[in-house]
Amino acid sequence: MGEWLSYSLSDFLLFSQATYFRQFALINEKTFALAIVFAALALAIAVFAGGGRWDGRVTSIRLAFLWAASAWLFHYESYMEINWAAVWFAFGFGIQALALILSGIFGGFLLPIATPRRDHIIRALAVLVVLLYPLQAGLFGRSWHEAESVGISPDATSIFTIFILALGAGQMRYALAAIPLLWTVISLLTLWTMDAPEFWTLAALLAASLIALRADHD
Repeated sequence: MGEWLSYSLSDFLLFSQATYFRQFALINEKTFALAIVFAALALAIAVFAGGGRWDGRVTSIRLAFLWAASAWLFHYESYMEINWAAVWFAFGFGIQALALILSGIFGGFLLPIATPRRDHIIRALAVLVVLLYPLQAGLFGRSWHEAESVGISPDATSIFTIFILALGAGQMRYALAAIPLLWTVISLLTLWTMDAPEFWTLAALLAASLIALRADHD
């Protein structure tokens, strides 16, 4: 027992910080055009997601597409090469995509919409995730090729999704936020262990998204 207590999280990490962020560069080199498409789709979700039944269903399907893309492009095609657990992460992201699709088919989750003022704030935060999250790479001294964008980066996709879910009301938004929240915690532990400054950005966004998710919708 004492021997196990002598280990830290870093002893279980299978890769370095440089190796981890290099995965994004490799993906971006192959799918740069897709990153632009995903960003446009995410902006459309943030700006046009409405409170009607049809809008809620469309938003659910669009979010599902982003989760399926991240599951395949990041976890399965890239991250699995340096982390054996990525196959399970890909499975979890696939489950989230399926849950969003089912939510869309059977009624959507954006019913009713948040109050106007809170609605605008949440939408603005979601847009900031799309536009500014990729800028971390350059701001923290990494190559711009390693930018993390919604639809590719699981972190950006998860935080963006929580903000969009916060636009809705009812218990369904909490159920659909479970996997995004779980992944964000896992990623925070990874970033902390790697001593990556991106930890603080993700932690701040998680706190903001939780406040938005828990806010009253009166």
